[in-house]
Amino acid sequence: MGATTTGQILKWNGTTWAPAIDDTGSSVTDTEINDGLTDFNSTTGYSVNVDDTTVGIVADAILVKDNGITSTQIAPNTIAASDLSNMGATTTGQILKWNGTAWTPATDDNLSNTDLIQTTGQDRTYDLNGSDLAFVDNSGLPVTGNIGIGNLPGAPQDKLDVDGQIRARNGFAASNGSAGQPSIGFYNDSDTGIYRIAANQLGFSTNGILALTIDASQNIISQANLTVGGTISTVASGQVHPDYVFQKYFLGNSTLNSDYEFKNLRKIEEFIKKNHHLPGLQSAKEINEKGIWNIGEASRINLEKIEELFLHTIEQEKKIKTLEKDKNNLSKELNSLKKEVELIKELLLNK
Repeated sequence: MGATTTGQILKWNGTTWAPAIDDTGSSVTDTEINDGLTDFNSTTGYSVNVDDTTVGIVADAILVKDNGITSTQIAPNTIAASDLSNMGATTTGQILKWNGTAWTPATDDNLSNTDLIQTTGQDRTYDLNGSDLAFVDNSGLPVTGNIGIGNLPGAPQDKLDVDGQIRARNGFAASNGSAGQPSIGFYNDSDTGIYRIAANQLGFSTNGILALTIDASQNIISQANLTVGGTISTVASGQVHPDYVFQKYFLGNSTLNSDYEFKNLRKIEEFIKKNHHLPGLQSAKEINEKGIWNIGEASRINLEKIEELFLHTIEQEKKIKTLEKDKNNLSKELNSLKKEVELIKELLLNK
């Protein structure tokens, strides 16, 4: 208690009891009243008057009995941690826990046994310091062990149930999932969402069935009918517009597509008889083998065929007009011949 020299005593300095040298003398004088000292004698000093319930004297030593000092008798900030014994603790990290009768050492197995409220305006940080932090549920009870953040309408329904927006600064990594249990889905529709079919392939499922696929070449493959209530736009890098059909027909060559060849109807007929599809178009077998239909390329070829069809129609129109002109000429000649025949008949009859 602060003593520095053998033989010091505790002396009241007017404020508190402090270590001091024992002032000796031939006589003492009792100047205090109600100080617990009685039977004053100027030569021998005092007799000690003690409360048997709090203090006892054993072999000229004053001992404090159990429960002899209460918290109200201990001055604030006067007991240091070094003044306390292990109080029965056996393992590092134990805490004092009330067992219903007394405070005893125990393992700290809960953050709190009651709800906690953080002080307003005071943020808190838990530094993992290079270690891991895991929340586990080893109780074996039929409890999910879920964690909730925000003002949920009830108990959390998943391992992490958040009422609000979640931000992933460096991306969100999910498991592969499947059509029946997509890795990115909806809490109230668990078999609808997005999952990883294979390397660089995404699958979109509804009702537990694959509905749409995006493959490694960014092709989109629908597993069912595709209904569009608007415009479908296609952008093909480097795709040539079919104006080369007219260039080839009227100029004899094309700067847009030098490989293009305008086929007459006889060649087209021969090709169709042999292959059962138009020149330049994919066959049903090719489409089934590839499993895709390129809308942009199909639109280009369709326009090419339309332009060819117009040219064939123009050719046929010219032929029709030529035939009509020839027909008219023949009709005139026939009428002239008829008149000449009638005239000859008339001459013969008048002889």
